[in-house]
Amino acid sequence: MLALDKGLPRTMNIKQMIAAWVDHRIEVVRRRTRFELAKAEARAHILEGYLKALDHLDAVVRLIRSSNSRDEAKTALMMQYTLSEKQANAVLDLRLYQLTGLEKEKIENEYNDLLAKIAHFRALLANEMLVRGVIKEELHEVKKHYRSDRKTKIIAAEGDLQMEDIIANEPVIITISEDDYIKRMPVDTFREQRRGGQGVIGMDMKKESDSLKSIYSASTHDYLLLFTNFGRCYWLKVWQIPETGRRSKGKPIINLLEDIQKDEKVAAILRVKNFKDEASILLATKNGVVKKTTLDAFDTPRRKGVYALNIDEGDELIAARLTKENQQVMLFTKNGMAVRFDQAAVRPVGRVARGVKGATLRGEDDTIVSCEVVTPEESVLVVCQNGFGKRSSVEDFRQTNRGGVGVRSIITSERNGSVVGAISVQDNDSVVMMSNGGQTVRISMKDVRVMGRSTQGVKLVNLQEGDVVVAMQKLEQGSETAQTLEE
Repeated sequence: MLALDKGLPRTMNIKQMIAAWVDHRIEVVRRRTRFELAKAEARAHILEGYLKALDHLDAVVRLIRSSNSRDEAKTALMMQYTLSEKQANAVLDLRLYQLTGLEKEKIENEYNDLLAKIAHFRALLANEMLVRGVIKEELHEVKKHYRSDRKTKIIAAEGDLQMEDIIANEPVIITISEDDYIKRMPVDTFREQRRGGQGVIGMDMKKESDSLKSIYSASTHDYLLLFTNFGRCYWLKVWQIPETGRRSKGKPIINLLEDIQKDEKVAAILRVKNFKDEASILLATKNGVVKKTTLDAFDTPRRKGVYALNIDEGDELIAARLTKENQQVMLFTKNGMAVRFDQAAVRPVGRVARGVKGATLRGEDDTIVSCEVVTPEESVLVVCQNGFGKRSSVEDFRQTNRGGVGVRSIITSERNGSVVGAISVQDNDSVVMMSNGGQTVRISMKDVRVMGRSTQGVKLVNLQEGDVVVAMQKLEQGSETAQTLEE
């Protein structure tokens, strides 16, 4: 701002303006104090004359009565009682009622008060810290009587302009590596290819031990519920995740969340737009335990997270899905089995409950690798490690009660490898798949025909030697993501 400071034009920032104002207030308080000090000293001088006259009241009365004029009486008082001219005139102006004992006591009290004020004024003029204290007290009084709400808000900076109201609501891809590095990328980073393509590099692995763990699609204004392998849930806005290029490693999740425990890793991410929807969250563990909790139980974000599932020793959370009425649940195992049952078979329970048995596993090495919420009209894409997969109709999988062994979803031969995951899809959907080496390919489901349930499937990704598929994610039809792809 351009301002006149001590008669000179200056360009000043806020700090300089405040400093100039404080200097001005110090000068104002000092001038005011000097004025009040002079006024108090003048009054005390008069009161001293009163007190001298009252101490010799009878003699003063006789002196005044014996004088021939006011000037003669004034001169006599000044000489006999060492009074100044002002004091003598003030004594001569005294009224008779002021000569009483009660009035004398009032004069003495006023004189003592004035002496205390004079001492205070002199101390103020001698000490700048006392002057600043007076300025603070006056500001507190102004605040007390004239306080009003701010017309502007001062809030904490969110980093690189990460403010939701100025960020476009657009679809993005979110990836998480095995060592819990997270990043988001625009969907159009990956062009769509026909099945069997090689794709592009989706992430550069910094160490040989690095590998991709999960991939998700969302919009920048969505909430993400991050479920860890320990069964805890954390809240995060998509726009709070740093946006990077394809080859970037991303940012450690531990820097975005609070109170992450040792060895705790993100196991599943759930995208939520509205916590008031009539839906439930279905959680599944690698040992086949499933649990359903209403969505509104998670409508209050907490910085340090909450427990969403009580997990057995040796088990861990692997999936989280939103479910509604008339939907069904499918659990897929690493060894190629699938269990299909109605979601109503799992009754809703509280956040910290354990859950119930959803599937029975064959063999000690078998685990649940995917959990999907489906309808009979949909189809399911099952993907294996070596880039092969198969799309089958949901109705081809026999519906059973929860806790069963299920039926064959795909043949896990040496060619295919173990099952990586499964996704419910339709013709207009796209699926993004990433390999352990960071290779990424996006294919349309129009290029993958529906085939029988117990077959080996077809090649979906042309992998390099030694590489395997580790993650997959659907880009839904009719969503903002699909609209961006059409553009």
